[in-house]
Amino acid sequence: MGSTTTKVWKCSTSSKTFTTKRCLTYHISTHYPGAKVKCQICGKILKNSKTFSSHMALIHTNRKRPSCNVCHRVCSTPSHLRRHIDTVHTTLKRPRFPCEFPGCGKTYLNLRSVSLHIKTEHSANPVRFPCTLCWKEFKTRPNLEKYISTHTTEKAYICSTCRRSFSQRTAMQRHEVTHLAKSNPRNFKCELCPRTTHGKTDLRRHVQNVHEHRKNHPCTFCDKIFSTASILRRHVEACHPTNTEKIHSCDKCEFMTSSKIRLSNHVRRHNLANRRECYFCKKQFLYFSRLDYNTITIFGVLSVTNPSPNRFPWSSPGTGRKPFPDPKLLTITQMTPLIHTDATYKLNWEGFPVLVVGVSDKNRTFHPTAIAVTVGETSSDFKFLFEGLKKGTKGDLDPKVLVADSAQAITIGFEDVFGTDYKRVHCWFHVTSNIDKKQSLVKDRAIWQQLRQDIKKLQLARSPEEFEVAKSLWIKKYSADATQDFVNYFRDEWLNSRTNWYEGYAPGYPSTNNGLESTNAWIKQQGTFRARLPVGEFISFMLSQTKDWSEQRDPIHENHKTFAKVPIISLRLETDAFNWNKSKPSTLLAGHLILW
Repeated sequence: MGSTTTKVWKCSTSSKTFTTKRCLTYHISTHYPGAKVKCQICGKILKNSKTFSSHMALIHTNRKRPSCNVCHRVCSTPSHLRRHIDTVHTTLKRPRFPCEFPGCGKTYLNLRSVSLHIKTEHSANPVRFPCTLCWKEFKTRPNLEKYISTHTTEKAYICSTCRRSFSQRTAMQRHEVTHLAKSNPRNFKCELCPRTTHGKTDLRRHVQNVHEHRKNHPCTFCDKIFSTASILRRHVEACHPTNTEKIHSCDKCEFMTSSKIRLSNHVRRHNLANRRECYFCKKQFLYFSRLDYNTITIFGVLSVTNPSPNRFPWSSPGTGRKPFPDPKLLTITQMTPLIHTDATYKLNWEGFPVLVVGVSDKNRTFHPTAIAVTVGETSSDFKFLFEGLKKGTKGDLDPKVLVADSAQAITIGFEDVFGTDYKRVHCWFHVTSNIDKKQSLVKDRAIWQQLRQDIKKLQLARSPEEFEVAKSLWIKKYSADATQDFVNYFRDEWLNSRTNWYEGYAPGYPSTNNGLESTNAWIKQQGTFRARLPVGEFISFMLSQTKDWSEQRDPIHENHKTFAKVPIISLRLETDAFNWNKSKPSTLLAGHLILW
């Protein structure tokens, strides 16, 4: 140890350099075998007694520490709080510092991260920190310290709210964010679906995995591709192990395996805190998916946590699975070639969407026939739902008209089960909701009101030929510069690509999901009293509600709801009313599609 001509002090043990002798002396103390001190309160290991004193003064103190008003995170000092607000909650775009190493295009938010990156990735003799138990090497000491906890069963970090224990402090901090939902609602909303998350990282991961289907991590041993490197590592270790020798053993039983992941899954069996109890039969399960499968197969509830047909096969022998067990509702589904479907939210604590399916009779009265809980609104979710209907009717169901919003996932799921020989009606209510969101494109309120009135008249078109004529007249009328932005949007979105929203597209069938939306509103207002229920309690409500729907369609029920096969107002009466209306000059506009 000593100083050079440029006053650089170098440690003879780790080869680190320092600008002052004081920093070098402080660093040398970290190499002493007995220098490290473990905090008996939180379990954190400190380098020496000085850092331990600072840790106790900042973390474990009775003084009131400042907290963030946005996410309620508690900081040790006001300067830490300011740095947290500037880095996490700032609305300004932060400058990024690039790595100047040739060929490396990575950028970082601060120079310290750039320096650490260069030291670990581009150094000629990079320092590596090996694990003394398995000799696995790590680029940084914090990563090594995190990894060492995997060799022990110690979980020193305990959540102050639910007392759940964790082996790593970062895992506990991620968990504690979930308890902020009651005091601070999740404020990162996905722009492509109703999903909300606690943080930007979770939102970015959700968009990449669900909407972009981004999978950039292929397995070199098979054809599978995964969305994250961690999932790929687990797959390789479980399915393509390089060492088949059973070197990992359980300290509570005689179980041995060659995979560390399998050992970790096995150890969970010995921890009673990991078991989940069935709401109905009180049977305990190690994994939520097993609990969900038990609910489906034994109690006939369609509650999907992962709607993959591979995980929940429809024809599993001996399972007695019956997703839609009531014959009355299945019979009603077969009485008409029409199907309504939509999703509703805010019914359970987990935020899972609830998919509702039903049909309409000749009087356009809605009859709900199925309800399901899924993790999302993907094409796989709707395919799972429609497969349940088809299997429940023994393959006899062959709908020809589907009324739903404009979600492409519904279309794909429906066509995967029933084919493409059908008419896809875009719900008129959802069309108007999307149109109203573009009101800002028209500055003149009077012009906007006229636009909306003429669009309503377009929706009354009685045939495709009439709609095409009215469409060209509408575009011709509103070709002025004052409305050009809205006209371009409406033409591209609803006149050229999605035109199946007018009355004459599927004559004799509803063009809206108003009946289904009313059912969703009733479930929220009268069924759950606008309270979000736990999944188990909501499943119980689903069973009760399905039973009520079935009993109401029983002829012996006092408030029997019949399925009208013939409309109350006959076609002859409708024709007479139309002819009478056309003969009256005062009602000419109501009886014809006139745009000016």
